[in-house]
Amino acid sequence: MSVLLIRPPEQLRKGLLQATNVTGVFPALGIAYLAAVLREASMEVSILDMEAEEITLNRNLEKRLLSLSPTLIGITSTTLVWPAAAAIARFVKKVLPDVFVVAGGPQPTIYPRECLVCRAIDAVCIGEGERTIIDLAEVVSKGKKLEEVNGIAFIKKSRVLVTPAREPIEDLDSLPLPAVDLLPVAKYHALTVQTPFMTMVTSRGCPYRCKFCSQVYVGGTFRQRSAADVLSEFKRNIKELHVKEIVIFDETFTVDKDRLIQICKGIQTAGWNIRWTLRGRLDNVDREVVNWLKKAGCYGVHMGVESGEQYVLDLMKKALDIEMVKQHFKLAREAGLETRGYFMLGYPGETRETMETTIRFARELRLDWASFTVTVPHPACPLYDQAMMEGLLTDDYWREYTIKEGASKRLPYFTSGEYGRCMLDYLKWKAYCTFYLRPSLIWRKIKSPRAWILLMSAFRYIVRNLARYLLN
Repeated sequence: MSVLLIRPPEQLRKGLLQATNVTGVFPALGIAYLAAVLREASMEVSILDMEAEEITLNRNLEKRLLSLSPTLIGITSTTLVWPAAAAIARFVKKVLPDVFVVAGGPQPTIYPRECLVCRAIDAVCIGEGERTIIDLAEVVSKGKKLEEVNGIAFIKKSRVLVTPAREPIEDLDSLPLPAVDLLPVAKYHALTVQTPFMTMVTSRGCPYRCKFCSQVYVGGTFRQRSAADVLSEFKRNIKELHVKEIVIFDETFTVDKDRLIQICKGIQTAGWNIRWTLRGRLDNVDREVVNWLKKAGCYGVHMGVESGEQYVLDLMKKALDIEMVKQHFKLAREAGLETRGYFMLGYPGETRETMETTIRFARELRLDWASFTVTVPHPACPLYDQAMMEGLLTDDYWREYTIKEGASKRLPYFTSGEYGRCMLDYLKWKAYCTFYLRPSLIWRKIKSPRAWILLMSAFRYIVRNLARYLLN
């Protein structure tokens, strides 16, 4: 049994700004987990990261497919890359008509029936895929019935059949470490991260219920790996991959204070000279936590603030207090940690004044970095359901997007009589300019010990994209 796992490129088009995520390309950790369980089951497995390797639908992809000649191909897809995933499935079927193609990830989980409109896809995986991919590979290799596999959808006699759902994997320690040795580690890059680097996920789901976030893909439950298991992955990445930096991509790494401190103590005791960053929530960060983070080599914390207006945070069900946000970012700064905040503009119920307040608040927090986005309701989140019920959206945008394999119109913004799309785009532009073009911030970055590291990283990123543009 031979399995090929594919990560689609973000966009199947050429150009200087090819990537939609201009901050860089991060490791395909999800399919690395699938590869690990397949390898543990003694199956032959390969990974093709088309985003990192800059592969499009061309002769090179055809050669790779023919040389590997897999029995089963798995294609992972978020919502935004769904058109690319569907196009790859059709290309695969032209090259290897008899190969079994399964699509998995957040998009097929949310819209399994709609994804099967692409007839090049034989089945979709719903929810977490580690257990499902093993069962599916066994059934495909032995010619058994797909009905025997839980957690999938497929078409039989012109009808979509959905098999019984799988329960979320409770014991995450039972999973092998992701097979990152199959990834093109040297080709991952990001503007603010030292290379080579690796990402890690130490939990799944989130115990909080912000209205703009979906928990469907992970079964709506929050689970964590043990500190010992997390430390084993740190050790593997440091000793075997020789990475210079690790990025923790948990939704809320700071939820369990005791676990976090155990991890920090383990890193310090081992004497690993590793730089790392995390994403978390401010209400779980106190002086003891930030001091341990600093001692363990963590140099930056990324926190979702979202708004500078308390009533907007309450609308979001964010469960944050504005004054607490100020205090906890101050604690992080005093411990010597870099700080990054994420902010949203145009949430339903906002005014031009509240968005201006958020822009000012981001500057007042004295953050090192800030990210601003215009609010877009993502599929299967409470905000999207609310927008549909209240008529803020005139149709099921993401369902139509899935069936048509792309947007028939621009991403849905929430507008009002006070502001429209142009104003929201302008405020986002204003937020970035007024935050990053402040003399005080520019001077602080110039003085930073990381200034030359960041400059070289940015230079390499620009050169890489310019070369890609010229060669294409």
